[in-house]
Amino acid sequence: MLSCGRLLFAIGKPLILVVALVIVGCGDNRVKCHPVNGQVMLNGVPLDGAVVVLHPADETGKYKSIRPIGYTNAEGKFKLTTYTENDGAPEGDWIATVMMKPKDDEGSDQTTSKSKLDWTFARSNTSPLKVTVKAGENTPQPFTVK
Repeated sequence: MLSCGRLLFAIGKPLILVVALVIVGCGDNRVKCHPVNGQVMLNGVPLDGAVVVLHPADETGKYKSIRPIGYTNAEGKFKLTTYTENDGAPEGDWIATVMMKPKDDEGSDQTTSKSKLDWTFARSNTSPLKVTVKAGENTPQPFTVK
């Protein structure tokens, strides 16, 4: 009869192998992404330090768990990332959300839930910001937030 430790070891090795194969296999199921470069403006001024996230327009579709994300620089510009840095987003219709936490007096992000922007832009069900990603390079019109 196997001791508890030996039994776990005997079961654990094949289980780890199966989990590893599943994880490696998941990489092959990635959807093709296309570069998306955009800009966010607040009152006509480029918005630095904002987070832009795309949400599928059809929440029940094949992209329901994919959320391309980008961060604006001093010029308000961002590049979206889905799997690897700046790889873009899959083709389709998306709703963009934009959020930005205010900075404290020392320049650090505050840990409160306050946003510097109107919450309308932070929720996919209220954001008016729409994007259609097509094959090839994509540069949507600048997002204007308030």
